[in-house]
Amino acid sequence: MRARPLLLSSLLVLGLNLGLTATPALADAPPQWQPDTAADHSAESQREIGLAHANRQAYDQALKWLESAAEAGNARAKVNLGYFHQEGLGMDPDGPQALDWYERAVKAGRTDHATRVAWAYLEGDWVTPDRATAEHWFQVAIDAGHHEAHLGIGSVLLSDVVGSGNTELAERAQAHFEAALEAGLDMGSYYLARMYREGIGIEPDPERALDYLYLGARSADTQINAPMQAWLAEMYYAGEGMDEADKVEAASWAWLAAANGHPDGERLVEAIGAELSEGERDEARERAWRRAGGE
Repeated sequence: MRARPLLLSSLLVLGLNLGLTATPALADAPPQWQPDTAADHSAESQREIGLAHANRQAYDQALKWLESAAEAGNARAKVNLGYFHQEGLGMDPDGPQALDWYERAVKAGRTDHATRVAWAYLEGDWVTPDRATAEHWFQVAIDAGHHEAHLGIGSVLLSDVVGSGNTELAERAQAHFEAALEAGLDMGSYYLARMYREGIGIEPDPERALDYLYLGARSADTQINAPMQAWLAEMYYAGEGMDEADKVEAASWAWLAAANGHPDGERLVEAIGAELSEGERDEARERAWRRAGGE
């Protein structure tokens, strides 16, 4: 489970809405681009005019205004231009040019897009894959306080460790996941639990794995809590990291995983539940209900 950037959809670029509603002054007739006209507007105003044209699908005009805004130093316009080139709005799609605009946006202050650039270099989106350059952009994001980049580079390092067993890389990955968790990103607990449970580059430590699983299992994000609830069910069933197995507790976590949509949840509920008495099943459901209510 890698922490990938959010998918771009519609006219959204990582939270930046290209379908921005025009201001009342521009709602009726955004001006046509002319050098003299552009000079009368601030860079942000030029960007808004460009977006007003984009809303009307007048992409030629939109591009002129956005390029003018970008030349005037508007970082948000550079992000918009990246999306235009990526999606081929008013032109043929041009991935390398899109990436160039995203890089310019980051350098102009939109460091929230540095992780996007990092993944492009890592996975070869529009450019020859370049691991060193990808790590550079992840670090740019981290230095700017975008902690999701810890998850990005950490997951990359963890993949390296799975293939090599390199303990030095494991230590680096672990440090990134711990930093992400300290910054409030629950996904960090997922990776740390996995490392300790499976012994990826470190000595297996089921008790430490349980500590991180408890953290993640209580996350408000079902993409994080559901798999970790399923893992807890498996560990309680097998008695991993504890003195003895507890099938009632295992069933309780399995019910939570199933309720949160994890594909293993129903399987675990059925398999574990078949070994319990009716009273034990009732107790497991009661525990799951209490936890779901905010225990």
